[in-house]
Amino acid sequence: MNGLYIKNVNTGLKVGDKVPKQDPANPGNVGIWVEKQLKKNGLDLKSKGIDIPNLSVELKTRNIHATSAITICRMKKDDIISLDFKKSFVHDCLENLLVIKYDDDINEIVSIEVHNLTRIPIIYQLFDQCYTGARNSIVREDTTECTARVNKGALAYFEFKKDSDDYQFRISNTGLSKVENFKKSPGLKLFEIIQ
Repeated sequence: MNGLYIKNVNTGLKVGDKVPKQDPANPGNVGIWVEKQLKKNGLDLKSKGIDIPNLSVELKTRNIHATSAITICRMKKDDIISLDFKKSFVHDCLENLLVIKYDDDINEIVSIEVHNLTRIPIIYQLFDQCYTGARNSIVREDTTECTARVNKGALAYFEFKKDSDDYQFRISNTGLSKVENFKKSPGLKLFEIIQ
């Protein structure tokens, strides 16, 4: 990645803007709507690679009531094996992660925030450990356990997609909350993040 440090993205959206109701048959419909709005507002989104390449920003939309892990990106097995964390697509996506959260109960945006998850040494170290631990499982061809466990829970892990040859790098819902809380209270100690 080119090392850009992005603090804010002019999305043209704001907290309180209405979003469509999440469609149970197509749960990605709100994310698709957000992408269309960003394109209307002049951002150049791509379907492959980093979502907004000229800013080095990866886009994620998230229902605040979601409990599942959030997929950060997909990688091929050979790329995972050959690339350490710092040179990986996972690292690139975590560098400037634009997260737009919405509340599906009231159909509106509740937060728009850029997370620079490779800029905070403790968080960088945790993601490096998760990536490396999962990568080592993949190298051993242990696809049943590609989760790098940090203390009692998994912060992030690779999940193999049986219908393709891709692995998804995912951050657990608890892990995402803890990372966001750490950003708000940087005085927290490492053990408080990963318990």
